[in-house]
Amino acid sequence: MEFDLQSILNLFLFAGVVQGIIVAVLLTTRRSSGITERLLASWILLLTLSNVHILFSTWNLYLWLGQWYTLLAPLSLNLLFGPIIWLFCGKATDPEFKIKGSVLFHLMPGLLEFLYYLIAYLQPLAVKQDFYGRFHWPYIEPSLEVLATVSFAYYLWKSIRRIDQYAIQLKINYSNPDLNTYDWLRKLLNLLMIFALLWLLLTLIDVFIMGYELGYIYFYPYYLMIAFVSYFIGFSGYFRRDFQPEELPILDPNSTHRTSIDQEQLHRNSRALETLMTSDKLFLQPDLRAKDVAKALGITVQTLSYTLNQGMSISFHDYINQLRVNQVKIRLEAGDLEHMNLKGIARESGFHAESSFYRIFKQHTGQTPKAYLSSL
Repeated sequence: MEFDLQSILNLFLFAGVVQGIIVAVLLTTRRSSGITERLLASWILLLTLSNVHILFSTWNLYLWLGQWYTLLAPLSLNLLFGPIIWLFCGKATDPEFKIKGSVLFHLMPGLLEFLYYLIAYLQPLAVKQDFYGRFHWPYIEPSLEVLATVSFAYYLWKSIRRIDQYAIQLKINYSNPDLNTYDWLRKLLNLLMIFALLWLLLTLIDVFIMGYELGYIYFYPYYLMIAFVSYFIGFSGYFRRDFQPEELPILDPNSTHRTSIDQEQLHRNSRALETLMTSDKLFLQPDLRAKDVAKALGITVQTLSYTLNQGMSISFHDYINQLRVNQVKIRLEAGDLEHMNLKGIARESGFHAESSFYRIFKQHTGQTPKAYLSSL
């Protein structure tokens, strides 16, 4: 019965291998493919090769090549899973992110793992047989499994944190609600993190409690879910075509020199900002940036961010879009719907897209535009 179930699960895993190859090829061959897409494709291929390794083990395909020691072939490089997805998120959120210097250090464990497997695999037949039975399987393999699962969970956490920081910086610097915050990627990585932590827990139980005797069958749910979520990330990335991060000065709205901005100056900045928005209505510009407003006020972007955060308890993004929502409400109350549709009013109030207008309007008023109209 276990063999039948394992065979069925292997078919799903094989389907995942085919899917992974397709995703990687699509990402690397499309016309606009750059380093970001190639990093994602590399990550997908690493996961695919790991699944090939599992299929060789569980379908006994290794017998075509010899014995168990043939599994020393450098296919399953699990220590590269985490660093590669972190590098991908780095390139996707920062145009200045360079894969050199200290960043390359994160790849060293995975490269050492590859070197270890390569050297072991190239040894004479008798040496491989002895080494696999005496050292690799009972000691090295379990250690690598624990290290790999810890590494994967750690770098997933770093990747999610980087995306969250990028979204925060967008809110500090841009008013356009249609900019790509990678919310879709963050949700998928969070899901992947859940399975990675479960995989880590089961690996620790297997190595430290069960003596590394649990069969592959117990790990299949995690193999399959991690594989298919990863491939879905690849397909999503291919069809979205949006791995172009915005130029961002990395700002902390709370980290400006507080001694240089006292409460009186903070209030003056707040009043000047409100006066500027009332008189010049800069918020009507769909692509308004924090640096544009800061320049008009004669202050730095850091000071503007601090003024909004500390003086008005709001981000630049939310402040500008609140003004846009108020402008829409004023025009609706003035009866502008008699000669213009709601989409046109939203566009003239600074909103790029109809979908983001509806979302922002409900976020700030607690009502849809239609419900608000009914209440007038």
